[in-house]
Amino acid sequence: MSFSLIPDRLYRCYADVSPEELRRLGVTLLLSDLDFTLAPKKTPRPDAALLAWRDHLHANGITLMIVSNNRSGRRVREFCDMLNVPYEGHAGKPSAKGILRAVARAGTVPAHTAM
Repeated sequence: MSFSLIPDRLYRCYADVSPEELRRLGVTLLLSDLDFTLAPKKTPRPDAALLAWRDHLHANGITLMIVSNNRSGRRVREFCDMLNVPYEGHAGKPSAKGILRAVARAGTVPAHTAM
């Protein structure tokens, strides 16, 4: 199954991604990078704003999953454990392989997925 990595929308900050808009678009899985997307690279744990945003997604039926190229699985694993979200490591982005693995792990399809 092919899909495009060309964005339909761009946001300045993860917090601008509204779960209500995602639901309206039929999205049930939101994939995100970690470093420089949800947190600066050296940030060891999620902050209160990120935790609140994750809770808002969850309350609206949106699953959040991290898809990371990070070579140190430890950092991503520890951050995601504190965030209480799954992750797909060594994703090899922009190759679609890691993204498709994440979609399959979540039990959904690309048509219901946003990144």
